[in-house]
Amino acid sequence: MKKLSLILSILFLTVSIHISASITENVSEAKVHTSHWFPGAIPQGYSEYQLELAVWGYSITSVTVEGPNVLSKSLEYKETLDTDEMRWTTTVNLPGKPSVGDTYNFTVKYNNLSTEVLSASVLGTVDEFPAIISPAQGSIITTLIPTFEWTALTIALDKIGIFVMEIESSEIKWVTTISTEQTKVDYNFDEKAEPLETGKSYIWILECRDSPNDDVAFVMS
Repeated sequence: MKKLSLILSILFLTVSIHISASITENVSEAKVHTSHWFPGAIPQGYSEYQLELAVWGYSITSVTVEGPNVLSKSLEYKETLDTDEMRWTTTVNLPGKPSVGDTYNFTVKYNNLSTEVLSASVLGTVDEFPAIISPAQGSIITTLIPTFEWTALTIALDKIGIFVMEIESSEIKWVTTISTEQTKVDYNFDEKAEPLETGKSYIWILECRDSPNDDVAFVMS
């Protein structure tokens, strides 16, 4: 039987924070997401800690943001498939761990020529990572339906996500969300994955979110 090379694993933890602004004429909200990559497996071009700075709203023509480690940066428009609401976002690599209370000011311009300034602050980061049980980093497996297994975290989670990507093509083969109580899952249990192929190498990413619907940050020290 041909062997399937599965190169594992990158761990990815996300804290999400948002603060809604009270505005009268236009309705938008600013969001700050903090991401913490496992120090031993940081993708090229990323830093251990990152910020995703975003604004959601309607009739927006431009957004800029400034704050700690961000002198002045324009956000890019990202199309959303399931809503007419506009999403403007940018990602910032940080030199170190963000500080609780770091505040970012978003200048939002609308097509009616009005301007709003929204603010959102960092509430915390997650610094606990699950340990991969199997398949481990650099494993060579002999099945096209591997079982992914990891240790449970002691913190309360909102959701766990798994991503599987082929290394050579960067093609995403599987994205799924599972119950936070689970610490083991079979590939393609939801029948939404692309088939794995013998002789290919893959990375899998375990994402742990600690705040429901990106609304509240769970602070871990």
